[in-house]
Amino acid sequence: MTNDEAINLIHLSKKVAEVEKTVDHVPLPLALGNENARYQLHAEEEPDYLFLLEISRSAKNNLKITLHFQKDNSKIGLLRVDHSGQHQNPHEIKSSLPDRFKPYAAK
Repeated sequence: MTNDEAINLIHLSKKVAEVEKTVDHVPLPLALGNENARYQLHAEEEPDYLFLLEISRSAKNNLKITLHFQKDNSKIGLLRVDHSGQHQNPHEIKSSLPDRFKPYAAK
């Protein structure tokens, strides 16, 4: 998958899929602790694709939001946001890194 394809998938308007309908909003469980909230998302422009939104908070109060794209039986990560996480981005900036991510080196 190219960067442009991934960006296109991220920018698609998505709705949460519930039994026999889609909705624009869902309440998030505020008491997450070593649990995941997981939602299937659908995009009208790409009806054959399945997206998964996972929100988790660890016992250390680290919040992680992940958006996956699923095609066939593969799970491809599109976007991940860690708040108060332990991960640090690499210090080295590779030439293949898109300019919009360069400010986040070593963050």
